[in-house]
Amino acid sequence: MPSAKIELRTALPQDEPALRENWRECFGDEDAYLDFFFSRRFVPEDTPVVESDGKVVSQLFLLPAALCAGAQRFPAYYLFAAATHPAYRGRGLMRTLLGEAERLSRIRGQFAVVLLPGEESLYRYYARCGYEAVFTRRSWRISRQELSAYGRSVKRTDALPVLDKLFSARDGLLWDANALRYALDEYRLFRGEYAASDNVFVCVSGEDAECICTPDRFPEALGLLSELSDRPELCLRFPADIPFGTPEKGGMIRYLTERIELRNAYVSFSME
Repeated sequence: MPSAKIELRTALPQDEPALRENWRECFGDEDAYLDFFFSRRFVPEDTPVVESDGKVVSQLFLLPAALCAGAQRFPAYYLFAAATHPAYRGRGLMRTLLGEAERLSRIRGQFAVVLLPGEESLYRYYARCGYEAVFTRRSWRISRQELSAYGRSVKRTDALPVLDKLFSARDGLLWDANALRYALDEYRLFRGEYAASDNVFVCVSGEDAECICTPDRFPEALGLLSELSDRPELCLRFPADIPFGTPEKGGMIRYLTERIELRNAYVSFSME
């Protein structure tokens, strides 16, 4: 049997039905979520794909962001929702597609490509493709009693400017206002609830929770979480400079030019 003809290219608007089909097959998301993403974040020229015999079978999305390192900012892509249709796996298509994403990123003057693997096996896979586990975080399975004991009450405020301030003040991935607005809307529509004070952001989805703050504001984060959730226990994740919990890998980077020093670098809350 002759080998299938493979073509690497960026997506076209008419590829959207095939992109949606692959996404559903790989991630199981419903049409409402896909409608939301494709109407607000899909940019065909930022979507490398593999076409096999006339059908898009593998894809990933490059979302524009920046790397924050102290006072410096570097253009970067966040690699999101990489997917190969199950019928076409085991052929090296994703590795080929990652190489194409790297090539496009270099041509476009990007400093790096960042991603957040969803499981340990994917860290090993992306490491073989040249990515480094640079980003960090901590986790703490915290009880309702601990939230009440350590939490501090605080006045809520609008989340968008708080998130922008928090991410701009620490090493890690930095989103623009439109991306942050999308992430907040996506979280509330499809995941759970969030809240912010002047110096803290928290979000809760089921038993999973996240907070972004500096160590001195951690009690305020716990106070907000105790208001958002009445669950007996939460699996809480937060930046690694907060000295509690268990250290974890928190994302990977593929440097395209020089390497830079990142301290306790963090990837934002909703783009896994």
